[in-house]
Amino acid sequence: MSSFPAGTVSFLFSDIEGSTRHWQDDSDGMRRSLALHDEISRAAIAAHAGHVLKHTGDGLVAVFATATDAIAAAVDAQRAFGSAEWGAAPLRVRMGVHTGDAERRDGDYFGPTLNRAARLMATAHAGQILVSSAAAGLAREGLADAVELINLGEHLLRDLDRPERVFQIRAPGIESVFPPLRSVGRELRAFPVSRTAIVGREKLLARIAERLATSSLVTLTGVGGSGKTRLGVEAGRQAGAHLRDGAAFVDLAPLGDATLIAATVAAVVGVPDAQHADDSRGGRVENALIVYLADREMLIVLDNCEHLIDGCAYLADRILAECGDVKILATSREGLAVDGECTVAVPSLELPRDDAPASSSEAVRLLTERVSAARSDIDLLGHHEAAVVEICKRLDGIPLAIELAAAQIAHSTPEEVAARLGDRFRLLSGGRRRVQRQSTLQATVDWSYDLLSERERVLLARLGVFAGDFSMDAVAGICGGDGIDAKDSLSLLASLVAKSLLLADTHQSTTRYRLLETIRIYAEERLFDRGEAEALRDRHRDWFLELAERTDSERLTCMMARRLSDLRVLLAERDNFRVALAWCEEGGRSDLTARIAVAVDVLWIMLGAQDEGLRWLDAALAAPEHDLVLRARCLTTKGWVTMQRGDFRAMPALADAAVAAAEGGGLVETKSAEAYGALALSSFCLVYSAQAEARRIVAGVAEIADRIDSDMGRRAASFLEFAQWLTEGNYDRCCAIGAEWTSAFDRQVPGVWDHVCLGELVVACHLSGRHDEAVRAAEKQTEAGGRYDHLDAFVGFYATLGPPLARTGTERPMEALPELIALFENAERTRAPVISQYIVTLMAIVLARCGDDKQAATVLSSARATGDLPWRTPGHYALYQHYRRVLKSRLGDEVTARCHERGGRMALREAVELARSRFA
Repeated sequence: MSSFPAGTVSFLFSDIEGSTRHWQDDSDGMRRSLALHDEISRAAIAAHAGHVLKHTGDGLVAVFATATDAIAAAVDAQRAFGSAEWGAAPLRVRMGVHTGDAERRDGDYFGPTLNRAARLMATAHAGQILVSSAAAGLAREGLADAVELINLGEHLLRDLDRPERVFQIRAPGIESVFPPLRSVGRELRAFPVSRTAIVGREKLLARIAERLATSSLVTLTGVGGSGKTRLGVEAGRQAGAHLRDGAAFVDLAPLGDATLIAATVAAVVGVPDAQHADDSRGGRVENALIVYLADREMLIVLDNCEHLIDGCAYLADRILAECGDVKILATSREGLAVDGECTVAVPSLELPRDDAPASSSEAVRLLTERVSAARSDIDLLGHHEAAVVEICKRLDGIPLAIELAAAQIAHSTPEEVAARLGDRFRLLSGGRRRVQRQSTLQATVDWSYDLLSERERVLLARLGVFAGDFSMDAVAGICGGDGIDAKDSLSLLASLVAKSLLLADTHQSTTRYRLLETIRIYAEERLFDRGEAEALRDRHRDWFLELAERTDSERLTCMMARRLSDLRVLLAERDNFRVALAWCEEGGRSDLTARIAVAVDVLWIMLGAQDEGLRWLDAALAAPEHDLVLRARCLTTKGWVTMQRGDFRAMPALADAAVAAAEGGGLVETKSAEAYGALALSSFCLVYSAQAEARRIVAGVAEIADRIDSDMGRRAASFLEFAQWLTEGNYDRCCAIGAEWTSAFDRQVPGVWDHVCLGELVVACHLSGRHDEAVRAAEKQTEAGGRYDHLDAFVGFYATLGPPLARTGTERPMEALPELIALFENAERTRAPVISQYIVTLMAIVLARCGDDKQAATVLSSARATGDLPWRTPGHYALYQHYRRVLKSRLGDEVTARCHERGGRMALREAVELARSRFA
């Protein structure tokens, strides 16, 4: 084995699913298929410099020098399996790739790395390739074009204590949609990645687990910097792994408005279509969250509650009162004061005692482990023990302070750090009133702040203007000048990161920065002390206004005419846009509020923030009237947001008002870009009732796109024209327009709705009986969906619906049902607005195509009965209307009415179970 890799290696485990059944059914055919399987596997492994170690039953184990090679071999093998001529015994293979250290001995490898790789593979389904976080991190930059890593969250693997963040490979030519993983515990949603081990909290974690076993609400309280968040993450992981529906981590630190708490929780736990729930009292998201959680067994971690204490207490109280199997673990500087709450104080780490070795102290253990990770040339508990003990005692065992001290020791000595503490670390007294815990943290951060250079202090203070994370460009544009040269921003940021005052996260060659909330508050105070707060807020507002309008350069105010790149930019800066809007409101700048709110329209429309967007738009419209151009854009944006929210009956009035403002401002007459969105909205409102008028308006939309030479505008106008013909039933015209889309797709910059257009084309082909064309359009749609990286839950998820719809037109339509059921389950736990109704409609089509007309009519009626006019696309509308007519003609009026009544009383999940029972 001299040519085999050593040290850190990557293993590929594979297994043939259902091999025992194949052997029993056709042993001769299985022998031939197995020989072909081995030939394909060995060829793919050898092509990427891998080595087959051994066979395990009907699977095999291979080793590679790099994770990139292991993943490439897995992809090639799966593609070959999918196209192979298997004969009577087709084989489907599941795979797992993991990277780590392994010991070579006696011609084989040993160690926990192989165990984890095997357990990872066992979690997969047939046709699926799973990759561990270690392998994904090493391979990410070297993956072939179109090969993507899809984050499936953290899962507990059988017989392993530490959960694994699991990624799935998505690539052309292999399957991409699977049921939930076969892991021991459910998904841990939105939990931060823990890059370092938790130290000295074993007993406290056990106490938290005991409290969670007997109480539905446990709140971790303590001073800022005491490690509440870190404990919440670890305790949440442990508890969630044993609950049926897992756990979700909700970071409330970026929120400044208590009205956003329910929406934030709903987004993380995966409430589908929350913003469309009907509630005249205005609590749509909150009520949808309660309904979603009512039958779930899960833990919700609410982190950083202190600045939203009343709102958190109210929501926690309601969840616990109405959702009997949900538990909440909160972190806050004070308890929530909710009946039944159990508080657990998070103390500082145990300090060194004179009668015990220094190494037994929790504080010392944390300091030594963090320093050892940065430098290996120092023995802290040898010559430096006295200084280490002094540092831990003077820092009162506060984890944040110790982390900061460790960062200093990384480029200094313990004695030098201890000497610098001196009188600077006394608890503050006098001046602004502070409780003891605040004073301790203040002194800790003051000490670290005093160690900075003047330019570092200035930059840290100015970073307090940001919310959430932020880019290098934003720092240079907002914080530069007046003592900070923009070109030096990068080096100063790097210095703050090295001193643990700033976090940096690099993803896909882009680095974004974030302040811990405790440090951000401290920085903001220093900004006020320096007298720069108002000026920096203005610069922050203006910089993000310019960024928003730069992504909206064509000013079309139409979600169908936005580019994917715009969505990526806006999504990354969502928290900072919120801060900018709040500063506009505080300063009475309703004109700037309006400009930002319309420029970031896709955030409100596509990302489940409709209520938030309407709040800002209504505030702008209620202010003294702006110029008609801006007013027209506000009304247009409000119309599109209202549509995505589900209030279809309110759209016509908004469209009329938007067109009136555009006409009053001369925009329609002069064919200005700002009139485009208002006219497009109007045509969309008319498409279901007044097609002739809608067609006339669409012609005007296309004329504007031509006048301003907007390719995106022309494509969106083409979609509107398609919608007219689809609702009228002229499928030949639709297919002709769709042929232009598919031919142009590969040579154009992707737009937000490109693959939605392809999905509508699948509908037209299906309804016209062109089932082969429907399959080809669905394949193109799947390719388009891969380009969108799931940034938008509705559009990204919609890309998965074309293939099963196309399959309903084949000779075996029932084969689409399992895939639709799996998609429904994903939609229920993923932010996928309104998709569930569409999926249930497709299930009804499967039943109808199989001749089960009564069940089909019942399931179809359940999809129609949910919500206020749930048509989110003309295709959904056309499918529903077509199959409603077909089923009524087959069943007659009386039977159809009974099915409609039964389906109208069904929840969507009941309808899914009814469809599932048809093929059980």
